[in-house]
Amino acid sequence: MTRSRNYTIAAVLAGLLSLANAIVALSLLPQGAHKINHSSNQPPYVVILVEVVIGLIGVVAAYGVFRSQRWGVIVTLVLMVVNVLISLPGIPFGPTTFDKVSSVLGFVISAAVIYFLLRRDTRRSIAAEPKAKQKV
Repeated sequence: MTRSRNYTIAAVLAGLLSLANAIVALSLLPQGAHKINHSSNQPPYVVILVEVVIGLIGVVAAYGVFRSQRWGVIVTLVLMVVNVLISLPGIPFGPTTFDKVSSVLGFVISAAVIYFLLRRDTRRSIAAEPKAKQKV
């Protein structure tokens, strides 16, 4: 099985980002909704819950991308778009420096994953081109 380099890069980035999101969100989750929502230095509880879900599903989807499965690519694209939308408000309005930096990193890595998933693999098209010309 030949694996696209773009899919491999996207799978690794998506897997690491999803794992980091899940670990950070799961560490905040036991504090409870009341304490998190009334704290001035943490994102809202809803954002934390969404990050847990995105993180756990994202790890599975990244494995699907690594295996070049169509469902993995589609799920990863959807999750990375959601991740971009969740990261955007955290850049200017993040309560702490950690939140702002992690929002920027989440945005950049999610955008890179989207780019690699949608980018055409030039190695495959160049390798397939001579074979098509030889058959004629």
